[in-house]
This record gives sequence, C-alpha cells and structure tokens, in this order.
Amino acid sequence: MDHDTGPGENLEIYEEFIVQLRKAGLCFQKQCAAPMGEITLLLTIQNMCRRDGRITVSGLGEKLGLSRPAVSRMIHVLKRKGYIEFFQGKEDHRYLYLMLTEEGKELIREEMDRCMSLIYAVSERMGKDDMKRFLYYSSRFFSVLADETAKEREGAGTAEGR
Repeated sequence: MDHDTGPGENLEIYEEFIVQLRKAGLCFQKQCAAPMGEITLLLTIQNMCRRDGRITVSGLGEKLGLSRPAVSRMIHVLKRKGYIEFFQGKEDHRYLYLMLTEEGKELIREEMDRCMSLIYAVSERMGKDDMKRFLYYSSRFFSVLADETAKEREGAGTAEGR
C-alpha cells in the first residue's frame, strides 16, 4: 500500500476505480448482443484453443481464476446456446475438451466487429501513447490483482484446514 496516502484517500481511489470500471463495463455491454461474461468466456476459449490446441474445463478455470463448479455452470449455458461443444480426447478418453461451434465463432466475429469500431474511436481520441500506457497499466493491475486474489484463496484454504 502507498504510505504517502492515508486510508481515506485510498478509499476514494478505490471508490473511483469501481465507478470507472463499472462505467466502462456498461458502455461495452450496451454495444454487445450477448452478456459480457459469455463473450469473455468465449474469447478465452478461443485464445486458449489457438495457443494450446485444446482446452479442458479445469484449464479454463485455472486461466480465469474460477472454481470448476463456476466454470461448469457457465460453459453449460454456452453449450445450451450452441456456442461450444465437448469432445473426448483421442489418447485419453477420460478428459473432456471444449471447442467453439460455428455459432460461437460467428458470435465472436460479430461482437469483435461491433467493439473494434468503438475501441478504434477511443484509441484515436486518446492517442497511441496514452492507449499503450492504459493497456500497460491495466495489464499490470490485473496481474497484481490475480496474484493477490490467489494469495487470499491460499490463505483461506489454510485457515479452513486448521
């Protein structure tokens, strides 16, 4: 924690952060045909499939920092909507893998087309350097946030084991 600021100032920063994050989420949600959570999950599946070739439910949970039951609920919604499908591994039939259906790929294409024009306009107004700084600090923030939440989960796990 920054020792140059008192608890009141940190609270103000936190409150402003929450407000700005929520406003950004609402702006994007207004542009999207599907819920942001579904789009995020589909994009994560797509990116992990590109990188790793295949993805398991537990691998998806690890990537998102979510429990297996939480991920299972979300992917069953996506399956019911026809955006993803499951398949068994060829080498080991015990594992179920996920992949996007054509409908899922099409939804991502449509959403990305919609959002890219918005991001382009924002980037143009902010300027290339400010946009790069924003992305750098956003990435750094979420990396630290993921580390801190992992520490809290580990601490909660040790506290439960007592």
